[in-house]
Amino acid sequence: MEDSSCLNQLSAVYIHLIFSTKERFPYLKDEQLQRDLHAYLGETSKRLDCPPIRVGGVEDLACKIRTHDYAS
Repeated sequence: MEDSSCLNQLSAVYIHLIFSTKERFPYLKDEQLQRDLHAYLGETSKRLDCPPIRVGGVEDLACKIRTHDYAS
């Protein structure tokens, strides 16, 4: 019989965030602006201890997929 005090459980929650521009206007046509926004979203997520898996988007929305691990 195994000692349950030695067992660890790990759960991960995957979060898919989508941000759209106001009235879906293509504000993010500029590629440099897109890169800056994606970098900002990624860095903010890292500072919140939720490292991003992927950050991307198109001219009228930005997407971020991240994970948050829970250990017990």
